[in-house]
Amino acid sequence: SDHMSVYGYGRPTSPNLDRLIREGVRFDDARTVEPLTSPSLCSLITSREPQEHGSTRNGLRIRSGLASLPKEMRYSGYRTAAFVGNWTLRDKLSGLGEHFDHYAEVLTRARWFGLIRAEATAEDINEQALDWLDGDRRDDGKPVFLWVHYVEPHAPYRLWEAYMDRLGIKKGNVTAADRYDTEIAFVDDAVGR
Repeated sequence: SDHMSVYGYGRPTSPNLDRLIREGVRFDDARTVEPLTSPSLCSLITSREPQEHGSTRNGLRIRSGLASLPKEMRYSGYRTAAFVGNWTLRDKLSGLGEHFDHYAEVLTRARWFGLIRAEATAEDINEQALDWLDGDRRDDGKPVFLWVHYVEPHAPYRLWEAYMDRLGIKKGNVTAADRYDTEIAFVDDAVGR
């Protein structure tokens, strides 16, 4: 939040997210139960602590058969889909696939300078999610619950040069905060799309 305009940050990093926040519900005091991807997101969809759902660290699967928000949405007549771009959310590691009608692992690129596991950029995620959504709209007319999980912003922060001018970043003296800001701007554009 300290790098988003809606919270008073000086750079226009997040106009699309700012608009969603202004027009939606804003939780100013939100916390994660665990600072690891899989356990925290398993908690998010089940409303259970990691020790209750079983995913207490990345690579430990959620217990099978648990109730969850996507399952409740499905029972209420929604078609459910998830598009994830983080290696820790692969179904064989997380067990999240059972909670959705369609669970897509978009692992098209390497992050961490190609050293660790395949992941995806927000562009890659959007391409597949929007293709699915376009096809789904023609399908049966049911409402849709769609979870799109972007990796960015995430260390090691990549410099997205296309956003430098808009953010007032000068070439030659780029800081870690500058790279972080361009990652926010990059994913903000994906959210806007």
